[in-house]
Amino acid sequence: MQTATLCFPIRRLPAPAVLLGLKRRGFGQQKFTGFGGKVERGEPVVAAAVRELAEEARIHTTPAALAPIGQIRFHFPAQPAWGQSVWLFLVEQWRGLPASSTEMTPVWFPFDGLPYQRMWDDAAHWLPKALQGAQFTATITFAADNETVREVVFHVETNLDASPTSFSSFAESAAA
Repeated sequence: MQTATLCFPIRRLPAPAVLLGLKRRGFGQQKFTGFGGKVERGEPVVAAAVRELAEEARIHTTPAALAPIGQIRFHFPAQPAWGQSVWLFLVEQWRGLPASSTEMTPVWFPFDGLPYQRMWDDAAHWLPKALQGAQFTATITFAADNETVREVVFHVETNLDASPTSFSSFAESAAA
């Protein structure tokens, strides 16, 4: 199962909003999602999240600024190679202005106006929880069409904070 990251830049003023990216190519093309991608061999998960955010949204942050929300294991029984273990982060501090890349076009959305009809079907199950700072692990299984969700199983986590040490402990325990 491929390990990946998703990072969600959020702003609190003038009203709570999240920066999503419209995928321009590849897996999930034409869907809005967080910024992230595959963790490279030997790369720490938090370093991958920082790298992917810079590559896809053109904004720069640090591992210490990432607030880990948790992990989702995505299963695609009709396409097992698509399976991913995705680590989720919120970030409120960064440098630069969001700008389009070859992979993503960034767009701000209010928390109460997310474009679920243009996102993966699973997002409505967990993104509201994540944006409110809930910490969780989940397993999401897609149906045979690889588009609709067949099953969602949540586990609440209470021991996460933004420090790399705490996240590493959480990551090790969740992976077991």
